[in-house]
Amino acid sequence: MASVLAAASLIKNPLYQIILLGAVGVVFTASPRPADQSRVWGSFLKLGLAFILISLIYNVLISHTGETILLKIPQWAPIIGGNVTAEAAVFGAVFGLTFLLGMLGFAAFNLQVRAVELVRLLPRAWRSAATVISVTFSFIPATGAAAAEIQEAQLIRGLDYGGGVAGRVKRAGAVLTPLVVTGLEKAITTAESMESRAYGNPAAASVRLEREPWTAGNLVLLGTALAAVSAIVAASVTGWASLGYQPYPVLTAPAFNPLIGFVLCLYAVPAVWPN
Repeated sequence: MASVLAAASLIKNPLYQIILLGAVGVVFTASPRPADQSRVWGSFLKLGLAFILISLIYNVLISHTGETILLKIPQWAPIIGGNVTAEAAVFGAVFGLTFLLGMLGFAAFNLQVRAVELVRLLPRAWRSAATVISVTFSFIPATGAAAAEIQEAQLIRGLDYGGGVAGRVKRAGAVLTPLVVTGLEKAITTAESMESRAYGNPAAASVRLEREPWTAGNLVLLGTALAAVSAIVAASVTGWASLGYQPYPVLTAPAFNPLIGFVLCLYAVPAVWPN
């Protein structure tokens, strides 16, 4: 996941972003998932797609730079008045794609690796960090499951907010409050459980977890991720391949290096290599 996040943060070329999105998307699609989590991760990625649209709209309304004019907003409109350009739209979409890549990488990693497996793979010296990681990775699935339970309870009680956008907004507002309360209750329960186990107290005896052995598949996937991110970092630092893209002042086709494209395809290896 760290490799995907590093690549997503360094790459601003839309062609490379699309290749990386496809590679990570293949891993996400091929990952096994419980039936109750399919909807959770689907909603999670819809949020990323919505962010692309929001980023695009915000940029075209605020930034009026660029020579490819799509339309003009009257100057009397505060802030948004001016030219709406294709360059601003592409820049906003590229920024949104970076956010979506991070979310997709997190979702794919969460489905590929269970939190307990990740904790057992880490050294005992990292026990505290491993606990935090396990809680972080279980946050979104647990929140999604709680939201689904709340919606089902509301439907059983006959709550109907109608259809359309207004109905969806009302339904989301009705779920939000009990979801926050449920989240706070679970947080308090988790904190009390950790305190009862003397979490963070070096003098307390720690629970010995059975170490998960590193298999050949684990090592191959780790080596592939390290090789891919090393090549991308080297390209960013040395400049032997351009990872960025600047649509201003005139929209042009982004540069493409086949070697970088091949390196990005390596992120699809977890979908075909037995782990």
